[in-house]
Amino acid sequence: MSFAEYNTDTPPLPQAAQAGEKTTMDKASETFSDMAERSKAQMDANLQDLQRVTDDLGAEVSRAVTTATEEGTRFVREHPGAALAGAVGLGVLVGLALRPRS
Repeated sequence: MSFAEYNTDTPPLPQAAQAGEKTTMDKASETFSDMAERSKAQMDANLQDLQRVTDDLGAEVSRAVTTATEEGTRFVREHPGAALAGAVGLGVLVGLALRPRS
């Protein structure tokens, strides 16, 4: 015996489905597939935009760090006494902040 003979409660397929025409479910499936494809394409485009922005930001940060390093090096070469005094002062402050309290 086949499944259809056991399951007599199942209604027959609509005539459109029997004739090979698209049913509402087929149309809905196609619509959701199209929506999924468009969503994926939009997410891919957004990801590419985000990658460009982060690349640009990374390059900008790198330039800023390079500039700060160069300016710091130049200051120390031009004013070694002031740089040494600043380092000693910073060391004293850190030492005071980290010493055990009595």
